[in-house]
Amino acid sequence: MRASSETGKWSAIALLILSAICFASLSVYLSGRRIMWSDELLAWNLLTDPSWHHMIQSWSRGADSGGPLFYLLARPLLLITGPHPLTVRLFSAFCLWLAAVLWWGTLRQTFSGSSALIAVFLIWLCNGDFVDHLAEVRFYGLFVLAATVSFSAVIWIEEKQPSDRIIFLVCFLTNAFLISAHMLGLIYSAVIVVALFFATLPPRRRLAAIGGAFAGWLILLAYLPAIRAGAGNLTWILLPGIRDLLRFYLHSPTVNRYVDGSLLLFVTASLMLCLMWSRNLLAMPRGRRMLLVLCLLLFLIPAGFYVVSHIYKPIFAGRYMMPFELGFAGMVAGSLWLLERRYPASRSVLLAGLLCLICGLHILNVREQSVRPLSDISSLTTLNSPLPIVIADADVFLKVLHYGNPSSTFIFPLPDDPQARKQYMSLLISIAEQGYAPGMMPDSELFARHRKFMLADLPSENYFYSRSVLNNSQWTVHDTGVVQVNGETAHMLLIEHR
Repeated sequence: MRASSETGKWSAIALLILSAICFASLSVYLSGRRIMWSDELLAWNLLTDPSWHHMIQSWSRGADSGGPLFYLLARPLLLITGPHPLTVRLFSAFCLWLAAVLWWGTLRQTFSGSSALIAVFLIWLCNGDFVDHLAEVRFYGLFVLAATVSFSAVIWIEEKQPSDRIIFLVCFLTNAFLISAHMLGLIYSAVIVVALFFATLPPRRRLAAIGGAFAGWLILLAYLPAIRAGAGNLTWILLPGIRDLLRFYLHSPTVNRYVDGSLLLFVTASLMLCLMWSRNLLAMPRGRRMLLVLCLLLFLIPAGFYVVSHIYKPIFAGRYMMPFELGFAGMVAGSLWLLERRYPASRSVLLAGLLCLICGLHILNVREQSVRPLSDISSLTTLNSPLPIVIADADVFLKVLHYGNPSSTFIFPLPDDPQARKQYMSLLISIAEQGYAPGMMPDSELFARHRKFMLADLPSENYFYSRSVLNNSQWTVHDTGVVQVNGETAHMLLIEHR
């Protein structure tokens, strides 16, 4: 028995080491294939700001939408390693790895080690958002870790039922951690509060848990300036329809809709059959019951985001719903565990088949990850023009501003109409006001300051040309040739005042 325990211990250690190497290798591999894009550059602006005070001030004025904890943790890492994007991307990969280990441990204690491992591999290696954020200078890895810690803490409380003070302290710290990782952590914290009403805790301890969670919400006070300043910064998210909601459920958790649909049917059938076989399998021990309550509540998250998008403002984005996948992993682990118990003789074949499926889906997932080589914008970054270069695509502009020739002048034109600027470009204006994006100016200021300039007329973003140049008789346009930008053919136009 002791030898078996030692073997299991060393197997777990080996698994942790191999998984850490896998996550780090994926982060390095994907990072080598992509430069930072506009969202990453927003975070990079704050992380590399010479002044801590100015960084915090800029964040509170809506220069980026992450939680304050991300900048407070990632910034010291850059002070140690130097300003290398790979440092922050590896930090994101580390957070996702730690979340995977923690959730595997939670599911392992509740169900079985093999079912937990399959469920975690399925989400962390086959879900597009999870693999993508292994190599992103963003805060969603920390967000998933915070959600995992918070959910695991509630399950631990339900299982161990410690004293009132410990319950209050644990709930306060974990929910404050969750909300400080991302403002939308409030939604997942609310899920925890609802789940606590189904706990088997004595009334006094349940009140301590709920009170601790509510106390963690006080961290929202730090968000108030950022909420007011960034109120219009989510205009890029479209209002979802019923088809978008159904598509999300049927395209989660992997990159293959046929596998996802089969998993959804498998999980539903397994839980229904379990209720027919023995309800005690789901009810005991207490932690298992709480885990399933959390999983079922998390399963409603996309529907909740859909409703909030129609009542308040659109927030239906996959990255915001990444903690939802923890619930799906829990249901998959539970379903596999039930199947193992029902058909123990087929366990090895089932696990081997699922591991092969996960390997295939993971390879497909990595192949489908976005590739953003520097060559996509090299035609602009290497351009040594004595004239200002106007770029009306915000993503291309921010990339060129960061990677471009320091001796070149790049300009992003803003519409003169203040209402249009506020509605569509409030985030760009926020970062420009903090000094992170010099070169942004209204059309009228551009025309007043520059009598001659070059325009990279991108087919996907020709609003500036159509609104301010096309029918303007005061300016002449000469096509000087074409360049390739992000795989598109852009005409380089010389625009001169008559």
